[in-house]
Amino acid sequence: VKRHGLLIDPGAASGLIGSDTLKNYRDAILVPQGVDITIRPTSQNVSGISGKPEPALSRVTMLIFPGIKDSTFTEDVIGKQGSRCPAHLPNPSMRAANMRLLTDFFDNGDGLLIVHDDNDRLLYRCLLTESGNYILLTDNINDANKVDARTTAQVNAFYIVLAHTMREGSRVISRLIRSKIQKLLPLCMNQKIGSAK
Repeated sequence: VKRHGLLIDPGAASGLIGSDTLKNYRDAILVPQGVDITIRPTSQNVSGISGKPEPALSRVTMLIFPGIKDSTFTEDVIGKQGSRCPAHLPNPSMRAANMRLLTDFFDNGDGLLIVHDDNDRLLYRCLLTESGNYILLTDNINDANKVDARTTAQVNAFYIVLAHTMREGSRVISRLIRSKIQKLLPLCMNQKIGSAK
């Protein structure tokens, strides 16, 4: 079964997609949902499979999650040998869409993508591929990646603990640092005195 998705690439400063991949993605995913891509010219050089820099064909912006206004991603389009390059979801797009990725969240290594939309927290399962990357399936975004109630409860608990830790953190960290300094100070003083001899 052919699936469509985005290769999650938080290490990438910008996105990249092959021209054939873009056409397939647009025709199969975006157009049926009544959305389209925005195309702009670019002078960006990109490296495809060959490793040689070549001019990008264009720069496109499209929605990841229709209905969530900030969930767009921008890709440089590559042709020739790179025309089948998968769509990469880069770090700037993830940050702009207020996404969080929890890696190795599920027992089989799958990750969890958390998307904050106004007051909602949307959860999407990201599949761990054989190459070790995560892919966010986008061909049935409303149903295919949704997680169960147990996972939702785990994430809610995680956020409660995180919020509590952040509130208490500065006091706890301050006490820990003072405690460590008090313990290390005599050692550092002895070492400094010893090294001055």
